[in-house]
Amino acid sequence: MSKNKYNGKMRPSAGRNPRGKVSQKSLAIISVCAIILGIFITAQEYLDRHTLAASAAEATVTETLAEV
Repeated sequence: MSKNKYNGKMRPSAGRNPRGKVSQKSLAIISVCAIILGIFITAQEYLDRHTLAASAAEATVTETLAEV
């Protein structure tokens, strides 16, 4: 009688993605999404900062014209 190594338990999967590991394709997709999200957040902060600076400059010009 030959001993079965797995004793009726499931064999390790023979597919590309053994349980517990993240495939390279999934990792690449997650990385690309994270990079795109980072770019959008950075661009949003940049635009907010410049919008605030522009409105402050506009207010200064308006105050100066009002004094004259």
